[in-house]
Formats: sequence, C-alpha cells, structure tokens
Amino acid sequence: MRPNIGRAVSGGFVGTLAITFLMYIGAPMMCLPKMDIAAMLGRTLDGWSMGMAMHLINGTIIFPLI
Repeated sequence: MRPNIGRAVSGGFVGTLAITFLMYIGAPMMCLPKMDIAAMLGRTLDGWSMGMAMHLINGTIIFPLI
C-alpha cells in the first residue's frame, strides 16, 4: 500500500486548523492562557503573520510528509 500524499496534506491542513482553533478560542474558554504559536514563531521571523504562515506550512506540508 502506497502512502497518499494528497490525503496526508489535506488531513494535515484540517488538523492544523483544528489545533489552531483550540489554541486561540478553546483554551481561553477553558480558563487556560491563550497559546499564541504565531507570535512565538514570529519572534524569530518577521512578525505575527509570518509566524502564522510558518505554522500553517509546518502543520499542512512538513509534518504530514515526515
């Protein structure tokens, strides 16, 4: 059985959206601190938007293909 790259990437995208939603919306609703992964990644890059782009690339393409 061969791995299906398209399904892995689409699953990674859906999973990344779900975990991002939980970090930004779900955690504060459960009285947990807001987890801002884009800000953490953005410190080493060039701001929040670049951090979010890197988060989406990691979760959608890099991690599912590994």
